[in-house]
Amino acid sequence: MPRAKKEMTEESQQTENPVMEQTPEIQQGTASQGEHAAAAKHQDEREGIHIPRAVDGDTGPYFVSVNGVNYLLPRGRTSRVPKAVAEEIRRSWAAQDAWDNRAEALAANAQA
Repeated sequence: MPRAKKEMTEESQQTENPVMEQTPEIQQGTASQGEHAAAAKHQDEREGIHIPRAVDGDTGPYFVSVNGVNYLLPRGRTSRVPKAVAEEIRRSWAAQDAWDNRAEALAANAQA
């Protein structure tokens, strides 16, 4: 095979695989100290949150979406998620509690 054709084939293979282009330092294990510090900071921005098992028979994972990023969290376990995701889960639980309390109050008033 002529050398020019081989080089062109390698170049076309590199452009067809965007994952290799995006993370070559991580895959090759040559990350700098700054990158390690950024990864450690990213881990510090995560928070553990426990998703309880469902009582209504829903056995699937717990779905959360924040800013277009979707998360499927296993039920009955503690998961480490970004702080914004943990805050959204807590906000959702508080809204559901408020809704349930209001529905119970309306049902009690309707019976009286």
